[in-house]
Amino acid sequence: MRYSTGSKFLRVAGFSIASFSLLVSGAVADSYRLVAGDTLEFMYSGLGEPAEVKIDINGQMRVVNVGGVTVAGLTLDEAEEKLEADIINSGMFIEPIVSLQLTEYAPVVVAGDVARPGRFDFTPGMTVASALALSGGSELAGISRYELQTTRSDLEARIKTANLEIATTVADIARYQAVLDGKDVVELSPELQALIPAKDAVDLSEIMSKSNLILQAEAAQEKELMSVWAEEIASIEKQIQLFGERIQVQQDIVASAADDLAKARDLQARGLQTNVGLAAAEQRDADARSREIELESARVLATQSVADAKAERSQYQSTRRTEALTFLKEDQVRVDSLSLQYSNILEQLALLTSGSISALLNSDTVNLTYVLQGPRADRVAPEDISDATTLLPGDTLVVYLEGMDLSPVVATAE
Repeated sequence: MRYSTGSKFLRVAGFSIASFSLLVSGAVADSYRLVAGDTLEFMYSGLGEPAEVKIDINGQMRVVNVGGVTVAGLTLDEAEEKLEADIINSGMFIEPIVSLQLTEYAPVVVAGDVARPGRFDFTPGMTVASALALSGGSELAGISRYELQTTRSDLEARIKTANLEIATTVADIARYQAVLDGKDVVELSPELQALIPAKDAVDLSEIMSKSNLILQAEAAQEKELMSVWAEEIASIEKQIQLFGERIQVQQDIVASAADDLAKARDLQARGLQTNVGLAAAEQRDADARSREIELESARVLATQSVADAKAERSQYQSTRRTEALTFLKEDQVRVDSLSLQYSNILEQLALLTSGSISALLNSDTVNLTYVLQGPRADRVAPEDISDATTLLPGDTLVVYLEGMDLSPVVATAE
């Protein structure tokens, strides 16, 4: 922002003097005075590019080779004159030309009994009501004691639910850990117990009993499957052994058929064997060898079946461990998330069970009281602050909730 006499004029990101007069009260409409948190564009002789400087908490802007220059409470013209004097005194320039422009207002701070206290960017025309809307607190005016009690009951129910969910999830983590460790009993370590915010509020023994029942059921299922695989593998291995014995017998038959064929060929060579006899010997030899090949093939298939059964068994065990590890990690993340929810609900509940809001539960309705703090807070009397009060950059608005006694007034005769 720029404001001075003569050829100089007021400019804040395109706002004219008429625009600025709408956002300040009559007491300070004549000239804007800088506050901590305002951001200025600073330029002077010898400085190549404009520098953006924020006024610090001490009301000073830092200038290279000059140091801190107090500008809070000054107009832009006064701040320029102050900077020029300080630069001359530092010996940097004899006649420096200083230019200041306000590029960003100091934020408005909203604190106290609002939903989202914090810092909010100042906008022209900002009022107490608009600041409350930004902080989520404008809906508190006129809230009833019934609504407060209902909210507290809801929070109490939610915190119990969150605590129970944490306890059951922790029990699941212990069960998955038992699977990974090969244990047949679920045990809740002190580290896991510490994750439960309110152990006394849940029936841990019942939760752990159910967790152990699930582990036992899963173990029984695994044992049954392992038994089926073991029987299947033993049966096939027995068949492989029998195939081996039959192959050995068949090999003897093959050898005998080969001898018979050799003798038949020798007899035919000497003219003592007919072609029919030789053909019969050759057929017996071929049948014996074919049968040996069939038995060998059957033994290979049986061996492959054993390998497949063992692979399935190993895959099942590996999958169960992998699933247990995956579920364990997911539940660890879930416990962290539930713990955050629990803490958040606890904080909300604390607002309703202590301090000013707790006192409101004994009142019929809720009223809002405003306190304005900051370097220009005295421009408005405390009792005159209302929703329509205009705020200025750097203001801090503190909101308090107060109960009102709406009991009927009983008329008395004078």
